[in-house]
Amino acid sequence: IENIRGNHLPLIFSIRGASMNEKERRLWIVELVKKSTKGVLVSDLSKELNVSLVTIRNDLAILEKDGMLTRFHGGAIKKENREMKNNLSDFSNKNKEIIAKKALELVKDKTTIVIGSGTTTAVFAHLLSQSKKKELTILTNNILAIPYLIVNHNFHIIIIGGKYQRDNHSTFSPSLSDSIKSMTIDQMFSGADGYNDQKITSKNDGVSFSSEISSYAKETYVLAESYKEGKSFFIPVMDVKNVTKIINEND
Repeated sequence: IENIRGNHLPLIFSIRGASMNEKERRLWIVELVKKSTKGVLVSDLSKELNVSLVTIRNDLAILEKDGMLTRFHGGAIKKENREMKNNLSDFSNKNKEIIAKKALELVKDKTTIVIGSGTTTAVFAHLLSQSKKKELTILTNNILAIPYLIVNHNFHIIIIGGKYQRDNHSTFSPSLSDSIKSMTIDQMFSGADGYNDQKITSKNDGVSFSSEISSYAKETYVLAESYKEGKSFFIPVMDVKNVTKIINEND
C-alpha cells in the first residue's frame, strides 16, 4: 500500500483505519513522519486513517508538544536533531542547496555581508566558501557556518561573540548594536523557523541578532524552505515589509 508522499504504509494500520485507538494512531503518525523527508499532510493522514481533519490536527499538536515532530501549515515534519552537527550531510538537503545557490548569486565582490543562524544559512556559507567571491567581509554568529568560512582566504571573517544559543547553534550579545553602528552592511542572509505575509518568526531565543542587523543592512534576504510558509512562532524576528526577498526552493 503506497500513498502519502510515496511512503509505504504498514498493512495492519491501513486495514484498521478508524478502529485504531489514539495511542496506536499517534504512533503510526510518528513513524510515518520519521520516514518522510518532506513531511506529511493533514489531509492525507485524515484520508488514510479515516478520521476527521480536526482529530489529526489535535494529534499533531499533542505530538509536537511531546517533542515527537514539528508542525507546519497543513502538516508535520520530523523533529530536527538539535545536537551539534559536525558534517554538512547531517543538516543539508536538496532544497537547502537550491536556496543556497540562489543566495550565492546575489553576493558581489568587495561587499560586507552578514550570515545569521540556521542550517540553510550554514549550507549557504559552505557554498560561499567554495566560490570565487573576493574581498568579502563576513559577520556571523552561526557556529555551524564558521568552519566553512574560515578556509577561504579571500574572506575577512568577523565572528560575533556572546552567549552560545544551544537550540540554533549561534551566539548572541545584547550589546551587538554598539559594535555594528559604524559598519556598512550591504546584505544580510537570515534563516527562519516560519514566515507569512506579515512576519518572519522563530522558536529560538537570541534571534534579535537578525532583527537588529536587518535594520542596518541595505538588503535583507530570508533563506527558508517552502514548508515553513504559513508557520508562525511566538518570537518575531522582522516584518516582511523590511525584507528584500524571501528565498525558498520554489522561486
